[in-house]
Amino acid sequence: MTFFIAIHKWKREDDLVVSKDVLKAIQSIPKDLCLCASYVGELEAWCIYEAKSKEAGELIEKFFEENVPKMETEVKPVLQFAPPSKDLYVIMYNLLKSTV
Repeated sequence: MTFFIAIHKWKREDDLVVSKDVLKAIQSIPKDLCLCASYVGELEAWCIYEAKSKEAGELIEKFFEENVPKMETEVKPVLQFAPPSKDLYVIMYNLLKSTV
């Protein structure tokens, strides 16, 4: 599995429209994506998605561009460190292998 963090930002005057559009959009998130967590601040949100493919970052951006046009979305692939995932152990293994 691959994890992504999406940073969503919007303007104050679009706050109500964006909120309504997001609530509607998350009802139809593509089946290849799983919304794991959302952290919402003032006029921005950070959302963690789990996906089966590494190409899902583009899917996330396109989905929100089409469904919540007044919100900007930037997506980055990330590794899960806590709780530990297999990605963390792969990194540790490769680091140890390179030092021996």
